[in-house]
Amino acid sequence: MVKKTEVEPTKDPVVKKTTDAQKTKKRRRRRPNKGGTMKFQRYIQSVLKEVHPNQGISVKAMAVMNDMMVDLVHKIGAEAKNARKITGTTTLMPQMIQTGVKLLLPGELRKHGVAEGTRALDNYQRATKEAKDPLFGDGP
Repeated sequence: MVKKTEVEPTKDPVVKKTTDAQKTKKRRRRRPNKGGTMKFQRYIQSVLKEVHPNQGISVKAMAVMNDMMVDLVHKIGAEAKNARKITGTTTLMPQMIQTGVKLLLPGELRKHGVAEGTRALDNYQRATKEAKDPLFGDGP
């Protein structure tokens, strides 16, 4: 019977030095972050179908409309931020967003924007209250 001998590991392991060129080869390239872009195409399309059911929109026109919406959202946010700074609070409140809408949108569009925003806020508050208290909807 032949005995197998085990090789003991050396006490001083050999340390390999890598150069900067070798390190860059081993690194994986990161993909650019694609998050954070706002897209309103779905909403623009649904409003178009409500107003003109037989009308379509080209890809370039949709891109222009989307850019306009993104710009408007940023402007409303900037106005709300200014209102927050003036009041001295750290919390952005719905009244500040409403102020931004009132300052930026003209005439009838302003009225509709404020009304829809108020309705959306009421729906949200009702939904969160019902989630906390399931018996909220049942009145006497």
